[in-house]
Amino acid sequence: MGSYRRVRERNLQQENQVMAFSEDDQSHKVLDVHDFKSGDVKVRVEENQVVVEGRVEKEEDDFKSMKSFCRRFNFPGKVAMRGVTSAMSSDGVLTITAPKIPQAA
Repeated sequence: MGSYRRVRERNLQQENQVMAFSEDDQSHKVLDVHDFKSGDVKVRVEENQVVVEGRVEKEEDDFKSMKSFCRRFNFPGKVAMRGVTSAMSSDGVLTITAPKIPQAA
């Protein structure tokens, strides 16, 4: 996670946001959503894909701005899509987890 944070600090443009993947007894996908709060990001399963959407609106004086994104991805291998969970840390790292389906012997 330390190397992820170093890359994240270098350049936070959308086209080169870091997406890290790790695997053990469960699959994890980590997305950098540093400009969004927990309530601004929604995670759902749609047609065997995980869909992550974020939207935030800011208003300062007479100016309004809006930032949004939508990312779709598949977990590698066989996972229980009904068991997909997500959690966001206070520094904007979203972790999405799905339990693996045990392989038949």
